[in-house]
Amino acid sequence: MGVTETDRTSDASFAPPGLGSSNAESHGLRHGLNSVASPGLGAELSVGGRADVPSFRERLFWAIFLSIFGMGLYVGTNRIVEWRSHSVPIRSIYFSWERSIPFVPLMVIPYWSMDLLYFFGPLVCRSRGLLKAHAKRMIVSFVICCAIFLVFPLREAFDRPAVPGISGWFFAQLSVVDRPFNMAPSLHIVELVLLWVVYIPATSGWVRRIVQCWFVLIYLSTLLTFQHHVIDLITGQILAMYCIYAFPSTPRSEMSSS
Repeated sequence: MGVTETDRTSDASFAPPGLGSSNAESHGLRHGLNSVASPGLGAELSVGGRADVPSFRERLFWAIFLSIFGMGLYVGTNRIVEWRSHSVPIRSIYFSWERSIPFVPLMVIPYWSMDLLYFFGPLVCRSRGLLKAHAKRMIVSFVICCAIFLVFPLREAFDRPAVPGISGWFFAQLSVVDRPFNMAPSLHIVELVLLWVVYIPATSGWVRRIVQCWFVLIYLSTLLTFQHHVIDLITGQILAMYCIYAFPSTPRSEMSSS
């Protein structure tokens, strides 16, 4: 806020001479690897000590596929709801105290940065299990969110003031692809939570602190740019947590056995 599929090839097929002749020895080797690996790296080790790291081509494929899939589904849904809004009133759900939330134009920059983080997410995955889980989480969350957008459409209640300068340019680009619909659950928050469990374990030290702070800015930007309401954030977090639970990077059977 994981142990991935391991190579099922027989241990004896790639073990050094003397190690493949005994089932007990191969079991001991597996147990030793699992016991010395750190929690983050244990998921990346397969039987025999080979790293279960996806190739760059595999990670790039998922980066491109998820970007095209997510953008196409989101924009398509957004346009359908916008078209419906011309004939059917679209309501808004928010707390009255949200009217006191300030509008901060510069927060559009961290808001927009989600697109870059989203694309590079698969490239950061260091194990095949995490990469597969990440892809499943994103695909399922997008499908669920967009289905809800169509069945229970909502719109942003607050009008954004005119914004000059660089912030105004970013808002103008945002309005091209994102009309004031597709509110709850907030896909921005869903993506943020799902990317948190990818980026944070992959970083350390001061880099991790910077990434954490930037993620917090993105979270706040959903409100401070008048893109979402509080209920959108809450429902987005719930959906993301469900997807993480439903698609673990480590099979539960292996987690319990370890």
